[in-house]
Order: sequence, then C-alpha cells, then structure tokens
Amino acid sequence: TFACPISWTRFFTPHLRAWAFGADRMKTDTDAPAPHARRRTAHLHGSTDKEANEIRSQLEEFATSRTQKMQRKLGQVMESTVVEWSIVFLVFAYALLVFAQISLGTDIQKEPTLKDVLDRVDFAILVIFLIEIFLKTIAFGKPYICDSWNMFDCFIVVVSMGLSILQFVSDDKMLDQILGLRGILRLLRLIVIFRKVSETQSSASRLKSRSSGNITMAADRVLDTLESLQGTRILDRKTRRDLQFACRVIASGDLYEPVAQERTGGALDKEANAWINNASSAKSKAKQQQQQTPAEAEQQRGPAVLSMENLWAVSSEALAMLDGEKAGQWNYDMRKLDAATSGNSLPALITSLMHSHNLIDGIVADAESWKKFIEKIRDSYHAKNPYHNAVHAADVTQSAYCFLKTFGLEEVAKLDGKDVFSVLFSAAIHDVDHPALNNVFQVKTRAELAIKYNDKAVLENHHVSFAYTVIAEEAGCNVFKDIDNSTYTTIRANTIAMVLSTDISKHFEELGKLKTKTNQQATSDVPFPDPEKNEDKMLVLCVMLHACDVSNPAKPNQIYLYWTNNVLQEFFNQGDKEKELGLPVSMFMDRATTNIAKCQ
Repeated sequence: TFACPISWTRFFTPHLRAWAFGADRMKTDTDAPAPHARRRTAHLHGSTDKEANEIRSQLEEFATSRTQKMQRKLGQVMESTVVEWSIVFLVFAYALLVFAQISLGTDIQKEPTLKDVLDRVDFAILVIFLIEIFLKTIAFGKPYICDSWNMFDCFIVVVSMGLSILQFVSDDKMLDQILGLRGILRLLRLIVIFRKVSETQSSASRLKSRSSGNITMAADRVLDTLESLQGTRILDRKTRRDLQFACRVIASGDLYEPVAQERTGGALDKEANAWINNASSAKSKAKQQQQQTPAEAEQQRGPAVLSMENLWAVSSEALAMLDGEKAGQWNYDMRKLDAATSGNSLPALITSLMHSHNLIDGIVADAESWKKFIEKIRDSYHAKNPYHNAVHAADVTQSAYCFLKTFGLEEVAKLDGKDVFSVLFSAAIHDVDHPALNNVFQVKTRAELAIKYNDKAVLENHHVSFAYTVIAEEAGCNVFKDIDNSTYTTIRANTIAMVLSTDISKHFEELGKLKTKTNQQATSDVPFPDPEKNEDKMLVLCVMLHACDVSNPAKPNQIYLYWTNNVLQEFFNQGDKEKELGLPVSMFMDRATTNIAKCQ
C-alpha cells in the first residue's frame, strides 16, 4: 500500500466521498431543499454507509491476514533448526545448573561470588525460557498457553523469576523464608526439565533426520509427522487416539484393509459388514493354514523317496560340495559345483537341500515326477544367456539357503516346512525361460509377454506362469498332484509373492516397507517379524529373495567379478539390439559409454 500511489488513491477515495456526502447532507439540511433533493441525499448517505462497512470489513480482513501471516512466520522461526538446537542446549545446561544448586547448595552458600554468578545465570536462562513461552504463545495462540503442562511451566518460570528479583533488590532477612521456597521450585523445575528433555529428544531426532543425507521413505516421513503430532497436548485425547491408530496402520502395511464401522439398522449395512467380515475371515483362515507347527509338518511327511544316488550319478567331489554345512557358506562358488555335476548344479543342489531337511517328502508326489520337473526347469533356462541361466538360479537358491540356515532367518521368521520349501522352490524358478532382455525392452518393443501381462512385472509374471504351466501340462511333471489344497495354495501364494518381488522396479517399495517395520520395532515394543502376522513373514521372504538375486557384489571378489562380467555382457547385448531397432539405449547397456565401476 505505501509503495503504490494507486493503492493510496483507492484507500482515500471512499473516505473523501464519505466526507463530501456528509458535507452535502449538512448543507441540504440547512437550506431545506426540495423533497426530491432530500431523497437523493438519503440515497447517497445509504451508499456511503454501505461503502464504509465494506472498507471496514476489508481492513479487518487485511489486519487478520497480516496477523496470521506474522504468526506463521514466527511459528516457523520457533521451530527452525537453530532455535530448536538452542533450546536443546539450554535445557540440558539448565538441568545441570539445577542439579548443581540442589546437590551443592550448602557449599555454594559458603561462596558468595559463586552463588551470585549461578543466580545470575539461573535468572538469565529463566528470562530466555519466559521469552520462549511468550513467543510460542503469540505464534501458536490460545491452544498452546491453555495446555496444562505449558501453564505449569509458565507458572514455575514466573514465580522463580519473581523470587530471583526479590533476592537481587532486597536485603531484608524477613524474605529468607520466602526465598527458601526456591528449593521446592527447583524440584518442580526438574519435572518441567524432564518434560522438556522428552520434547528435545523428539526434536533432536527430527533434526537428525533433516540433516541426514540418507534416502528416506515417504512412509517414514508420514510416520514421523504423525508421531510428532501425537505428542502435542494441543490436540484432544480422541484425536491423539486416532493418530495412534493411523501410525499403527501405516507401520503394519494394512492401510487398504477394510474396516467395518458400526451403524444403526439397515439391511445394506448388515450385508456390507457381512461381506467385509467374510473377506477378513477368509484371509485369517488362509493365514492359519499357513502357520503349521513343525510337529504337524513332521506327521504329514512320508518315508524318504528321494536321494541323490537314485536321481543323478554325481561324483564324490560333488556330494561333498552338496553337504548342508558347506552349502550354507556365503562364499560358495557355484561354478565349481556346476562343473562337478556336469551342468546339473540346479537340480542337484535344490534336491539335496530339500531332501536333507525333509522338505520334499510329503509335498512332492514321487521321485520320478520331481526329476522330470526339475530337469525341465533346468533345460528351460537358456544356456546361451551370459547371466540369466541355470547356474544363476542355483546361485540364488544357495544364497537363499544361506540366509535361512546360516544367518538364522528360518528361526527369526518362525518358518515351517512349507515356507522353506517355497523359498527354495521360488529361487529355483525365479528366472526360468528368461530371454536375456529385460522388462523395459519387452515393453518398448511391445513384445508378446508385455501385451500378455499389461506391462507390469512382465518377466517375473512369466517365470511363475511358465513353471506352473510345466507342472499342469507337461507329462509326468505334476509334483503337486498328491498334496491337499491348503498346502498347494500356500506354496503357490508364497511363490508368486517372492518371484514378483524380484522385479527391480519394486526395490524401493519393498525396502521402504522393511525400513518402516524395523524403525517401528526400534522405537516400540512391536515385534518384527511378528509370527502372528503372515504379511510380516512374507515381507521378509520377499526382500530376502530379492537380496539374493542381486547379491553378487556382496560375495568374495573372484565370484563377484565373474558375475559382473556376465551381467554386463548381457546388458551390452541388449543395448546393441536397442541400437539396431532405433530405440533409446537403456541405462548401463551402452558398451561404448558405460562406466563399469560406477555401474556397480
């Protein structure tokens, strides 16, 4: 307004008009004008009142908006990094000062100079705290100062300051009894300090998360925001309970689960609730079916029907490498096993691991169907692929076994026999019939698989579908023909979830869920993985299989470099095809520009 003459004109013109109309009215009243003149004056006077009311409302809105804007800016300043860290420092400094005054009170009284210095420091910090309360009251308004803790804090600070001022300005010994109340106030201050410490801990954690350069997930940011809101006393108790519910739902991953709300009457409400309850009970029933005790699993197992001797003729060297303890080592070199088994590393490894832990008996129909199935899977991996071949599948299977047994995931996640079977089975088939051209290429070239699976996890969907098509349609390969429907459903659901999780586009989504769960476990008593929650178990298994699929950089150098060379050769072959087709070359797939070290 002050910078713009036009605004000045707009501001004063209504006032000048009102003054002119008022002058005209005074003149017409004196001169006793004609009736039509009085009507014109009355009309003008009514217009003036209307315009004056509009101006008054505009000024009020202007003042309100300026006040609100000032409050927002002040609130941002009070919650800024510098101010919050300053309050954190002052709180801990004041805590030390109060402890010193309480524990060393007698000694301090003997040193007048030291006592005077500590009293002045005490008074200065109290002044800063009072300024903080005053500014936050302006910034956050009535809800802040009406909070019981804030009122108690303000009372303690003001009374303490009053007693300090009395001590500074008066030498009357009659005040000694009154000043003796400071000992009680110091104890009360400790209560305030402990509360401020809890606030500063949350502030410090927020500041740390702000300053950290790590990748954070959106769910973590949302949970941090809700938890910070949950701790404020400005909100009523019901709202805080709702915030607790929101935090629990987001952390558990059940954000899109239906919640039936009670309503009065109505057939539609009853039908809707019945439908929701039926869906929920079906999910719970499926979860209960998946939770089988080891004793129950042992009862279902029949006599051993499989052994390495009656399936493949393998050397003693290969049998030694297939020993469970050696197969559980992280530095296992799958190339050596593949050479020792004459290209049978995948069927030999998975059969040995499952048989040695009684995972096949009771699930697989018979030895012959298993032999045909696993050999069909081996042969369906394209041997010409530099990376996505049967040896890679065997390597991922061995890495998954290492996670389960050596790293203790089986015990931590409370896995039963069906779960362990599902992990090894999924690892074995997770890249079957891979064309050595990734999902991006399938979509860009409008390939048949991309059309079939609607551009979503194209190859991962194909791997699962291919394996189950072999089971259903290939003669003599139906390894699941004798198991009950519950076991079949559990293994199939686990397999679909784990294989689809190897899609690299799901990497940050799965990682974010895992970080959210582990962060919640670190800050609360909620266990993770919770053995009562199937979704926790599946999250761990999905992330584990995906980690095994990309685990080569975590292996010893000679293994790492071998697989790095192979995967980049496959990448460069795809890049060459993209150039031939006139398509943009995918990241890391241009052999002329890719920096191998940075790519890794």
